[in-house]
Amino acid sequence: PQAKPSFEPGDNSTKTIEGIIVSSNSFEFKRTGIRFKLINDNNRTIAFVDPKNLPEYLVFTDYINARVIASGPLTEGKNDTDLILSVRNLKKKN
Repeated sequence: PQAKPSFEPGDNSTKTIEGIIVSSNSFEFKRTGIRFKLINDNNRTIAFVDPKNLPEYLVFTDYINARVIASGPLTEGKNDTDLILSVRNLKKKN
């Protein structure tokens, strides 16, 4: 199962992460302001998913509750344990 990706502050390179997109819970939403996250097979959060930079031709809601390969820049949230993926590309994984 995918673990948290490695992250170095200031690293703006594109990261590619595999997981399942699900809704974040109300506590996570209050903390991060982000409604969705990627989880692994053990229901552990890999990263929160910010879809605002996703191209218009990709309909984000089509990927909720699906196993995906997501890519984009990764940043730290307000809480250092939170990672936020500004998703730029999504692909369903079979």
